Amino acid sequence: MAARYQLALVLLLALALLGATLAWPATPAHVLLPRGPRGVAAVVDGQAVPRALYRRELGIYRVTLPGPRAGRPREAAAEDHALRQAVAATIIAVTAARWGLVATPAAVRAEFARMRKEAGGEQALAAIARAEGLRRADLWDMARTAVLDDLLRRRSGDPHLVDRLYSRARVTYDVGPQAGQRGLAPAPRVGHPAPELAATTLADRPMALSDLRGAPVVLTMWATTCTWCRVEMPLLERFARAHPGVHVIALDVGEDRATVAAYARALGLQLPIWLDPTADAASAYGLSGLPATFAIDSGGVVRTVAIGALVGRQLGGISRQLRTDR
Repeated sequence: MAARYQLALVLLLALALLGATLAWPATPAHVLLPRGPRGVAAVVDGQAVPRALYRRELGIYRVTLPGPRAGRPREAAAEDHALRQAVAATIIAVTAARWGLVATPAAVRAEFARMRKEAGGEQALAAIARAEGLRRADLWDMARTAVLDDLLRRRSGDPHLVDRLYSRARVTYDVGPQAGQRGLAPAPRVGHPAPELAATTLADRPMALSDLRGAPVVLTMWATTCTWCRVEMPLLERFARAHPGVHVIALDVGEDRATVAAYARALGLQLPIWLDPTADAASAYGLSGLPATFAIDSGGVVRTVAIGALVGRQLGGISRQLRTDR
């Protein structure tokens, strides 16, 4: 079991290099059951996402997702994560090729060596990979994708590039009973009404976005497993203190109350935290990853959409935008 846990950690670390698309669980049910023909799991901007890639990611998520080790809800979440990650990996490969970026053998070997070290050695990595149906070639492919992702981030100077590309991509899923439909709801657009959402507070009080109508809202969607979310929380705390007339809401996606409460206590968070344990509320916003922030004016209209962790400059722009639109 110790070896299995080590592999779970290294696979999570490797996957985390591919962007924030991993951070939240299932949305529409029709993305879940792999029934499509032709060996295609999805199509992203006209590029096929191989079913084999989806199956590889599914094997990983069946091991690494937190929570009960069995049950349909967990399997559904693993399937949804796997499909999103397969799409993200395809976006990385296509974008890197378009930009002329190549993962050199030396860079891939170095990344694989890091994965092997984190797993506890060659034998531990190989044995557990076999037990989970992962071939050595699958692990090398993961290392290659991580290298390409890093090259894209360096070239663009944008640590959230893949998330942004995903949020703009046209994706259809060749799976489930409604194959051919869009798997994600359209993300809210600037100048359009913010979708309604219902959630509960840490005190189990029901809340809705419409309850806040009449005052500006900064809505951040996040999760405790999201590294960039942790980075931006102190910024949001300071922003909330400096703007008492703005509702700053942190909506946790896909986690239970106890997990979120413990995390908030550990960080000393004072922000109002809402819970969306089933991800139903977040699905209305068509997210491809976390964190994501929406600035909504007092009339309920989206004024700013920010994918990825916020920086102080962005929060300053949000402040000016909300002040202008009140």
